[in-house]
Amino acid sequence: MGGFQWIRKKLQKVDNFRKRARKFFGGKKQKENRLPEDNTSSFESATSEKSYRNIMVTQELLKLKEPCENWIEEALEPLKSEYNFEACFGTGEYGSICKLSNKSSKYQVAAKIVLNEDVGAYEEDLWAILKHPHILPLLQTVYTAKYQVFLSPLMEGGLEAAVYDGKVTFAQLRQYLQGAFEGLDHLHASGMCHLDVKGDNVLIGGGKGVLCDFGFVAPKNSALTNEKVGMPDPFRPPEASLHFGYEAPIPSGEACDLWGCGIMLNELGSNFPLLYAKPEKGNWEKHVYPVLLESLQTETFVARVQLTYSDVDARTAFLLHDLILNFLEMQPEKRSSVQNALNHQFFKE
Repeated sequence: MGGFQWIRKKLQKVDNFRKRARKFFGGKKQKENRLPEDNTSSFESATSEKSYRNIMVTQELLKLKEPCENWIEEALEPLKSEYNFEACFGTGEYGSICKLSNKSSKYQVAAKIVLNEDVGAYEEDLWAILKHPHILPLLQTVYTAKYQVFLSPLMEGGLEAAVYDGKVTFAQLRQYLQGAFEGLDHLHASGMCHLDVKGDNVLIGGGKGVLCDFGFVAPKNSALTNEKVGMPDPFRPPEASLHFGYEAPIPSGEACDLWGCGIMLNELGSNFPLLYAKPEKGNWEKHVYPVLLESLQTETFVARVQLTYSDVDARTAFLLHDLILNFLEMQPEKRSSVQNALNHQFFKE
């Protein structure tokens, strides 16, 4: 297929995304996509766009500098005879992550501390049976009167933080994402859905990416509502927007994961953190769709990718763009499966 013909096909997919969104929600017609005169352009105009990298790094540093609460010591009391406390990585909405080292072997582990009432309904049971090279393994669970502590191998860090800190090449990003997708494909094949797919929940280490954080994992066939989805509102697919309320049913947990894959690829590939670009909650069509559509404009997207990574050519950026659009289908049943995504040309080159 000729160069411009191939590009026109990709542009048409963006236009189709816009038209399907209008049909799904209604609303005003958006600006048409435009074919660039030269697909090898350096996209100099994109250099003036606001950069969100510093926002993401600042948020990550603030998280890491949060002081450990006294209750962490209480939660780790049963492990004191076997492990030394090394550091607290941060305290979030559903718990804290700490680094421990075995007193005899010096082997380091990550300890996820969660209040009993905040432990996911299926977190321990389903996480324990997930065995795959690209899924973070559960080594041990420790119980106290107030807390559960999940021990897992200590990884080098999170993929999202590494990307926004400029420590990942595009070739490495593709390798890490492929690994995370293989883990997610195994999870789906095992009859489960993750329900919190995002760059924060991919860890890296030893040259591979692994899927982590199973606080919202659930069987595919379970009755799911918005309340049981862990993704922040801007990351959610339109059918799972909090605009519909926490008790609103969602048709497919797996489809939520697939939409999350598309958002994650867009963010990590093009340095466009949707959460910080448009943090308002509410109407998906009003608060999320315009920003997402703008980020998917072909010229803008390719420019962001090439500004973020020095080792990527325009064709590879176009392939990533195409893969993202395969995930971001408005109708849940039309979204690409993870297995199909792994066979996409983006992962083959």
